[in-house]
Amino acid sequence: MHKEQIAGILSARLSDSVAQDIVEHYAELRTAVVRGDSEKALLRAGKLVECITKGLIYVVDGVIPENVKVHDDLLRVSKSSKLEPAIRFTLVKQMLALYELRSNRGGAHASFDPLHFDSRAGSSIATWIITELLRTWGNGQATTAEQLAIAINTNAFTLVEDFEDDLIVLKPGLGARIEIVLILYHKLPARVTTTRLKSWLLHYSGANVSVSVANLIKSRHIHRNANGLLLTALGRQLAEDTIRSHDVMQR
Repeated sequence: MHKEQIAGILSARLSDSVAQDIVEHYAELRTAVVRGDSEKALLRAGKLVECITKGLIYVVDGVIPENVKVHDDLLRVSKSSKLEPAIRFTLVKQMLALYELRSNRGGAHASFDPLHFDSRAGSSIATWIITELLRTWGNGQATTAEQLAIAINTNAFTLVEDFEDDLIVLKPGLGARIEIVLILYHKLPARVTTTRLKSWLLHYSGANVSVSVANLIKSRHIHRNANGLLLTALGRQLAEDTIRSHDVMQR
């Protein structure tokens, strides 16, 4: 999920440790949604808001507090001219809304459990918040910030999880063709080389991966150039259809 790059941009205004924590909470939130763990997703949403609140306090006061009172602290820092207007007037409101979702999780409901829908809404709000931080604090790396924003908004829900330099497709038994499509979707907007794909898909033979890539190029699901492989509109549709078919609501 380009965690190091996102953290790098946030570090322009935040301490490195807080920036890294923000990215980790956001990544865990998204992964929990994909896995259908709505309770964990909302808990991570709360941790994300708390961590960003610490970051905003750091910008305003120059110190990282051990604990925060989200509502009171956000209202206080939103009055500071040390924060950009976009953060003071808009982002803080979205953070409070996300925290409210987290605080009310599992509350009384009339006809069905809302946790699944709350967690999806929470993920969308969290993605908007991270996008806004990239936009506001990415002036020194505007192109990179925009590419990262496109990436996290394009593939907000995937079936792939990152582990440092490795990754795995979370649903076994899909076959090499679909796993390749899902990985390329996860890596959008970046291109990926066939060699890199093979390093992630060691449970398939190199020949199998090469043949699958060739067939996907032939069927117009993938475009290839000297820089690697990129999904076409047809390929993105296949990835999204696959993700929807494995959504928690379809289980």
